[in-house]
Amino acid sequence: MNRQKCARMAMALLDHRTPPSGWVYRKMAELSPAFRQAEVGSANSYDALAQVILSYKGYENATFDRANFLRNYALFGRIHS
Repeated sequence: MNRQKCARMAMALLDHRTPPSGWVYRKMAELSPAFRQAEVGSANSYDALAQVILSYKGYENATFDRANFLRNYALFGRIHS
């Protein structure tokens, strides 16, 4: 790497808009107060995850095949039970 590139990288790190950390770990209780470790892997936890995915992707997302997701999730439920 040449000096000019190194200088640009150093200046970018000094920019006040650059966050002090690129990755922050959070506790599940902070992200989802309803989270219960004992329920991980349960049908209820998978249902909740599916609902989050559906609400995040929305109903009219051109890159998300809602019908296919629901079919695959139903298959997963049959296999998992």
